Amino acid sequence: MCRAAVGRPPGWVILHVNTVISVNGLMKKYQEILNEVYEGLAPFAKGEMELSEDTELVSELGLDSMQVMELLLTIEDRFDISVPVNIVPDVVTVGDLARQIHQLVQNQS
Repeated sequence: MCRAAVGRPPGWVILHVNTVISVNGLMKKYQEILNEVYEGLAPFAKGEMELSEDTELVSELGLDSMQVMELLLTIEDRFDISVPVNIVPDVVTVGDLARQIHQLVQNQS
């Protein structure tokens, strides 16, 4: 969840881990990635579960190891990136996944 950053220039927000991202620059790209992650995970949502950045991939969506690997392959194809397997333990929530994708996409630019 985003909240307004106190003492920051207008158009800036602060995220969970105090990462400052420009709304007019990187935030748009991050939001686009987040929306695409939501779309890709929608089939895994149970019932009328609403996905958020805090939704946990394994405990709430019930993804098993095969589904996680399939998801990673889909992400690699969709965003034309290579996801290092060593980041997988750091990805717990939808937001974690979107931030990792965002970082990998930015590193390729």
